[in-house]
Amino acid sequence: MSTPDLDSGALREKVQELFARHAAKDLPDRPFRRALAEYSYRLYNAVAREQLKPGETILQEHHVIQSHMWLTRSLLSDPDQEIISLYLTERRLIRIRSVQVPGRPISCDERDQTTVDSLFLDRIEGLRVRRRIRAGEAAVGAVIAAVGILFGPLLEVTGPVLMVVGILGAAHGLLLPSRWVEVRTRVKGSDAPMIIYASRRKSGRKLVRMLRDRLAETSART
Repeated sequence: MSTPDLDSGALREKVQELFARHAAKDLPDRPFRRALAEYSYRLYNAVAREQLKPGETILQEHHVIQSHMWLTRSLLSDPDQEIISLYLTERRLIRIRSVQVPGRPISCDERDQTTVDSLFLDRIEGLRVRRRIRAGEAAVGAVIAAVGILFGPLLEVTGPVLMVVGILGAAHGLLLPSRWVEVRTRVKGSDAPMIIYASRRKSGRKLVRMLRDRLAETSART
């Protein structure tokens, strides 16, 4: 797909077209998912570019997808996913958030509850690293391990496997806590700080490093 950059409207039409072709069995599942991922990525980038002022460019981007299981939906259905995209420019940090509902084309507008906001660098007080033990993951691992231990004689081969998997899961939840970075603002009484999730990933590490460098430059100028 070596097509030139398209605006957000044209890219939404492309995504709609992909879903229509897939529903009509005209596009196999694997090519559909590959093309959907590419056009969704380009759509978010197009929406971010539309926020830029003259002379402003995107220096680094970071994308995270988080699943949300709602109590009003069946446990057997695919969960909704929140897509969070961060774009660092010379002037500010832009954030785009959407809710992707399974089976519905992503549109990056009001139809999927998209919000676009930004925080100018001179309003950022600093970055704070936060960590939290994955209590849910540790609890699930402990339950699986307990099942393996209690019913090991009955489950034969499966029992020891469950015990090992459960212990590893509990250890992962306790020893490798979730980590995120808060972008704290100087404005008192403002909304909750922007969050950089998955900050251990390559794009997240680079975003945090470049943001720190930009904040240092902004502080030196003032």
